[in-house]
Amino acid sequence: MVKEEDAEFHARDPKDYDWAETRFISFSIPEEQLFGNVYVLARPNVGAVISDITIQKGFSRFPYEIRRCTCRARRRSASSRSGTG
Repeated sequence: MVKEEDAEFHARDPKDYDWAETRFISFSIPEEQLFGNVYVLARPNVGAVISDITIQKGFSRFPYEIRRCTCRARRRSASSRSGTG
């Protein structure tokens, strides 16, 4: 059973810059023949996150037929990591 506290990052050593945590969420709307995936890789110790969202309708044989696919990478600025921004 997934609990509310499972959405929080686990305890970690703040000096461990290789530490990462991932989330995978899938969903479907059968009556619309839609399904999708959300994947998030977070590295809070360095202030970085990468996310990938894919939404598909029906069956596709080729990647370019996918209805929606996006990948984003974000990193906080140095000033926001130091608490000045």
